[in-house]
Amino acid sequence: MLIKLTLTQKVVLHKFSNGKLCTDSTHDTNQYNFNLTSIVSIDEFREGYPGTFCISTKIDKEVIGCLTPNVFMSNKAPEFWNAWINTMRPIPQYHFLCKWHIDNNWRKNLNKISGSRSLKAYVYKTLPVLYLKNQIKLKAYTLERTYGKKNQRLDVLLRHLLKSLCDKYFERLIKLCNGG
Repeated sequence: MLIKLTLTQKVVLHKFSNGKLCTDSTHDTNQYNFNLTSIVSIDEFREGYPGTFCISTKIDKEVIGCLTPNVFMSNKAPEFWNAWINTMRPIPQYHFLCKWHIDNNWRKNLNKISGSRSLKAYVYKTLPVLYLKNQIKLKAYTLERTYGKKNQRLDVLLRHLLKSLCDKYFERLIKLCNGG
């Protein structure tokens, strides 16, 4: 297991952990099939900031200190939510699934709707509108979209993680400097 948590990540994570936190585990990031688990907080610019990364062969709960978000977003697997509510207090007021998993479930269940293909398309286009009206819209940082390919070597994954962390850190510094 390898956990990456810089001092800057820790400060930002604790500063904004009372708002929204997202966690996810990405599989198949390297040839060894290690999991890449990350915790992302939403900063004052309403952008995701990588709080910590964990590369491991399995996913277990670990305590990183007291974090108290009111919104917690995770994938559909219950491990993150269960670990969070068993470890952290108080329990977040809201638990949302990430949009990708929701969309994936919608696509899988469209065949349960009886009717024409155009009716199914209409239902599918309407679902996000209903979802957004009833949820908090989170703009989360996702490593997979920016740097994500399956790496043959673990050191390449680590290099991508450190580069993404450095990029995000400098983006944040620029925004903070422009703000005053």
